[in-house]
Amino acid sequence: RFPIYVPNSAGFIGTAFDMQAAAVSPQSNLLGLAVSDRGTMTLGARSPFPVIAGLVLHLDAADPSGNSTLPADGSPLATWTDLSGRGNHASTGQASPIFRRNAVQGAPAVDFGVSAVDSLVTASSADFAAATATMFLVARNPVTALVSVAPPNTIDDEMLLYARPGRNVRAFHHTSPGHFTELPHQNSAFDTFIQEATFGINTVDVSNAIDGVGSTASLLTTGSPQPFPASVNRAVHVGRRGSSSFENGSGFIAEVIIYDRILSQQERDLVGSYLQAKFGLAAGYP
Repeated sequence: RFPIYVPNSAGFIGTAFDMQAAAVSPQSNLLGLAVSDRGTMTLGARSPFPVIAGLVLHLDAADPSGNSTLPADGSPLATWTDLSGRGNHASTGQASPIFRRNAVQGAPAVDFGVSAVDSLVTASSADFAAATATMFLVARNPVTALVSVAPPNTIDDEMLLYARPGRNVRAFHHTSPGHFTELPHQNSAFDTFIQEATFGINTVDVSNAIDGVGSTASLLTTGSPQPFPASVNRAVHVGRRGSSSFENGSGFIAEVIIYDRILSQQERDLVGSYLQAKFGLAAGYP
């Protein structure tokens, strides 16, 4: 037996290396050694995904191709494979973002900060037509990391995560241009963080949590936002909004998870604790 020092970084989870055992055995051969077959050692194991019911999109930069292989570091990412099983793969919008192998807590992420027009967009789908949703975003110190669920070429009926450094990590219920409800967060979000938001039919049915801490800020209303319809096919825009003006964001995004329903508090804690363990964060999820 011998010890191996493994740095405390989530980026090492799943790393494999080959090994072989040898034993002194004078009768076995001229070398006096008996050897084993080759074995493979894997460092750690990722927890199984905790909540499946209602999952409509799961983009994980640790498996962007869906076959456990990583693109070359610094290469354009033209497709981000949906791991939910719904086939809502995101492909290049205006320009492809850049894949980074070691960008968020030692784990892979997608860099939307190289170009002013890079984005990934799913096809319009009835999977996102519900009037309710729960969304999770894992990002690192973005300037403006946008994740928008809206019909193509509009911001009508939009669910928006608008994450900025400082006390500007917000969730928007956006029903049409100039008509929206936003919920900011009282805490600053620096370095790597988890944003969790829920959206309901009514404009006041918005929650916004950072690292497991719910927002205690007041809802801010502009114009006359309306309840969400439940039959509007939407697309998911990562790195930009869905409007024809294409308001783009920037920053490193490691994971996007979307459900077509409002998860219970227990379910949100399960997903949040899965993410905080996966990325080695000192978040507040139980």
